Amino acid sequence: MKVGIAELLSAAVSKKSKKDRILALQKAKAENPHVFSMLKYIFKPNITFQLPEGAPPYKSQPKESDLQHMLYSEFRRIKIFMKGEYPQMTKSKREMLFIEFLEMVDADDAKLLIAMKDKISPYKNLTKALVMETFPAETVGW
Repeated sequence: MKVGIAELLSAAVSKKSKKDRILALQKAKAENPHVFSMLKYIFKPNITFQLPEGAPPYKSQPKESDLQHMLYSEFRRIKIFMKGEYPQMTKSKREMLFIEFLEMVDADDAKLLIAMKDKISPYKNLTKALVMETFPAETVGW
């Protein structure tokens, strides 16, 4: 079973000390570059999404479905929902595709995607300041 992005982030930020959280986030990024991309989408202010705030009506997958791999394989689809991308797409089509996306990924990853589009940290200890301290070279100008 592949560990999902939400699980990686949750495990990293649940560490007791800030130093351990930083090391865990660095390790997670080294193992999977999508982890940092997700952090960038959450915290970088000039990346916004063309979707309404809040959770849309979607059917969450049961945890035992073992769908952690889906967000990895479909990660490129996130661009569909970004402001400025696919300008010809209608609002209703974009929202429908987002709901379909949420319904195909792991339940925790779906919650992470909703937090991402709303630019809200999904975890208590995951802050923009922590990300900037963990990855100083990559976050210059945030």
